[in-house]
Amino acid sequence: MDSGATVIDSTGCSNGKSVLSKSIDEYLIISKCNENSKSSLIINLSEDVTVDAILVQNREDFSANLAEIKFFGSIDYPVKNES
Repeated sequence: MDSGATVIDSTGCSNGKSVLSKSIDEYLIISKCNENSKSSLIINLSEDVTVDAILVQNREDFSANLAEIKFFGSIDYPVKNES
């Protein structure tokens, strides 16, 4: 957030902006966790970066863990479909 990152879309999620917060008291909530629902979080970075690591952490004692998570990167948004 300090370098201008913004959340563009947080479909199926509540409090999407929390992923950019330094506070451990703010967190992302994915309300529908089943095979038929799709949740997505799209973050726009203000400049090109090289990602060395992505940290995903679950701090809730009584919540389910994610079974599958995917990360994608693109220079352009929306992404152009190549057929």
